[in-house]
Amino acid sequence: MAVLGNYEKISAQMINKDKSSYYMYSNVANGLFQAVGAIKGFARGKLLSFGGKATLISSVLQSTPIHMLSVLDPSNNILGHLHKTFARFFWSTKEEGKSRHWASWQNLFLSKEEGALGFRSLNDVSRELFAKLWWRFRTTKSLWSNFMWNNYCKKEPPTVVHFRGGSHVWRQMLNAREEVEHEIIIRHWWYAQCCPKLKPLFQAIPAIINWEQWKRRNVGKHGGSMSTNRVIHDINRTLHQLARVRYSWIPNIPLLWPYIIQYFEGYKPILITTRVTSQLPCHGWYKCNTDGASKGNPGPSSLGFCMRDDEGDVVYARVVDLGVKTNVVDEAKAILQGLEYCVEHDFQPLILETNSLVMKKAIEGE
Repeated sequence: MAVLGNYEKISAQMINKDKSSYYMYSNVANGLFQAVGAIKGFARGKLLSFGGKATLISSVLQSTPIHMLSVLDPSNNILGHLHKTFARFFWSTKEEGKSRHWASWQNLFLSKEEGALGFRSLNDVSRELFAKLWWRFRTTKSLWSNFMWNNYCKKEPPTVVHFRGGSHVWRQMLNAREEVEHEIIIRHWWYAQCCPKLKPLFQAIPAIINWEQWKRRNVGKHGGSMSTNRVIHDINRTLHQLARVRYSWIPNIPLLWPYIIQYFEGYKPILITTRVTSQLPCHGWYKCNTDGASKGNPGPSSLGFCMRDDEGDVVYARVVDLGVKTNVVDEAKAILQGLEYCVEHDFQPLILETNSLVMKKAIEGE
């Protein structure tokens, strides 16, 4: 009780005895059970439900060994024994004796979406923790990463350095290297510093390289052969085709990747301007100018249209908030509302003007 009293003083939280219970080993004499209950004033606890056990395993039992697994690599026998202990605790329905296990513990590692309980395998947790250490070693600058680099990577880069002894942590980090390095490579390509037009090409490069390597692997698996130069040529060709599709208005894009980089870094668009002025409609005619705008596409949108007579004077104007729409929807609704207003008020004959090429082609049936 002294410990509980100290807890109340330090945490400034009172313990509710009506909601508290205590647990003791099943072989303890019943008289000792009653004596402890009389001293503490708690009720004797019952076995947890399956939901309570699942919460306890996920939040406490599987989280306790994380710090140990970050620096140690227990044998499969030890981790298997821990899994068996978790399974016995979860499936137990009585204080003593064995209980039926209705599903394999390995099957409970699947996610809840797949019909399991989402428990974590300690083998996977161990590999993930060493993979996390390798990620931090490769992507962050700290005193620890500098020490590891100077200690193990003085003569060879970390991507090719061999085991050759080293600490236990370093060896386990190297075991996770292959699983992490491709993610680091993708990250470097994705966040590479380049001009805006090269950004989509840089972000597509990891997928293109993986695809060409996969094709080479399949060719070799089925008895064929493909040289490294052929793979490089196919990668260059795919990047060139991507650049031509992505920037179809830019002529003479080079085929080779180094020249593509030089071309886009030095590219300056040629701007052609054309003066456009509004023309008054013929005598007795009306003109309806429509427009729509979207911030974000889709995003907050609005439309507007304006009616003028043959003198150029404004007859009517309207602006409408549309909520979250796209540019095409905004332009279409602007034309629709403008025409509806003209029909309703008999503004004929009429000239309709819009700045949307998409709507122009749609109206003309192109």
